[in-house]
Amino acid sequence: MDIVSFETAVKLKAAGFPQPEPKRGQAWYRQCWEQYQDDSIPQKMVWHPYWLTNDMLWTDGGIFAPTATDILTLLDSTRFYFDRLQKIWYADAYRYNTADEFKHENPAEAAAMAWMARYCKPIKIPVHTITCMTDSSLSIGGE
Repeated sequence: MDIVSFETAVKLKAAGFPQPEPKRGQAWYRQCWEQYQDDSIPQKMVWHPYWLTNDMLWTDGGIFAPTATDILTLLDSTRFYFDRLQKIWYADAYRYNTADEFKHENPAEAAAMAWMARYCKPIKIPVHTITCMTDSSLSIGGE
């Protein structure tokens, strides 16, 4: 596929990647019922990619599934290329005077990794010290 996986689309959305208005030519993941011919198998909600055509536009949500081009237009100072020998795509995300190199067989995935490295802020998780007390209770302290 030339779009990111569902998992990556979810990560991009959570990280603040733009979710444009749906329009023709875009791909979106939408929830739908998975149907089986065998009625003994219970139906379940699943996420499937849909490519939009003129007669299939909606405004009730979904998760944008960008292509490499969609992502690269939002990245500046990025080197993006295909290695024919290894059959893999490379994307470099330049930040803080260093370059992080990301590779993947799907060009959209490589571009998504570079976008997330460039624009996602590191999350600081407080470190706690856990001390066992002699009376079988715990003391939890902050940094």
